[in-house]
Amino acid sequence: MGYGIEQSSGSIIILDMELQTVANNLTLHTQEVVGLDLIHDNNILASGSRDNTLAFWNMNDFSLVYY
Repeated sequence: MGYGIEQSSGSIIILDMELQTVANNLTLHTQEVVGLDLIHDNNILASGSRDNTLAFWNMNDFSLVYY
């Protein structure tokens, strides 16, 4: 699984590299995402945005863990 950023909207695009398809589109941030980091054995994605928000996403089901 890979990931990319749609900078203009603040969305985080999760890509399935094997299938070469979009696996999910994480939408929470209202401005440009400026930082991403995979933590806890790649199970949690941390994202930070210019809108001064920090979010943690469960990479198993793409749910929002903490905002």
